[in-house]
Amino acid sequence: MIRVRSKRLPPSGSFIDGPDKARPTTTRRLLLRTSLALLPAAGLPGCFGGAAGHTWWELEAPGDAGSAEPHAARATLSLVVEGVAAGALLDGAALLYSSSPGMRSPYQHASWAERPAARLARLAQRRLQARGGFRDVATADSGIAPDLLLTLTLEQLHHDLSGASGRLKLALSAVLIDWRGRRLMATRAFAIEEPVASADAAGAVAAAGRAAAKLLDALAPWVESSAVQR
Repeated sequence: MIRVRSKRLPPSGSFIDGPDKARPTTTRRLLLRTSLALLPAAGLPGCFGGAAGHTWWELEAPGDAGSAEPHAARATLSLVVEGVAAGALLDGAALLYSSSPGMRSPYQHASWAERPAARLARLAQRRLQARGGFRDVATADSGIAPDLLLTLTLEQLHHDLSGASGRLKLALSAVLIDWRGRRLMATRAFAIEEPVASADAAGAVAAAGRAAAKLLDALAPWVESSAVQR
């Protein structure tokens, strides 16, 4: 007696190459992986490192430091500069913009390389040290016990997008304390607005650098003159 075995036909859409049979789902996965591997990075913005990769910006304050007015008493003093933020949002590394009053948002692919409050304190320390008005100037992380303490509180730093390209707004308050005598010597608020050339993170960073330079131009002589009123 002869037996006849019936063969099932392969499902519609499957591929048969010799003895191996690839299932449709497996084949589609292989084709998808191959296609993605061949796509250039620029074709998938935000997925790969290319032009849409994250950028960390360093806040700079270009300009001439100048020289302090000589004063014998101040020349014997040590000064420590500390930077703090007025709120949690300003205490991070986010590069902020505002498109409506009271609203702040971070740029998606850009951040500060260093927290702005700490960076401004470092820039102020360098400026004051370069001017030569004090015996020495250090930042708060140096661990020294100073004669004077300068606390800089960052109140505002964001790209205001009202207008064509907007303006960069920088504001901080400064407090000078006689550390050894535990006495408040002087306080002052500083606010700078700088035009932004382009409505993007790069334009905001460039404007922030110019604003920081103007702020330090005003801050340094104020600190030096306030320090002699002991």
